[in-house]
Amino acid sequence: MAALRQSARRPADTPHGLWLLVPAEDPRATPTLDGRTVEVVDRVTEWEVLDGLFVKSLRTD
Repeated sequence: MAALRQSARRPADTPHGLWLLVPAEDPRATPTLDGRTVEVVDRVTEWEVLDGLFVKSLRTD
């Protein structure tokens, strides 16, 4: 996972970005998966809170 994360941060490498969606009760809390912290270097460029209305708009049913 670390190699994938580092490649995603270098524009010349593939993949050209990486999205990791992490459900959370508190959007301001540090994200975790299975009790492990998800590293976020810069909350301005690497963090986006998706509100419920946005997520509902993605549904295709």
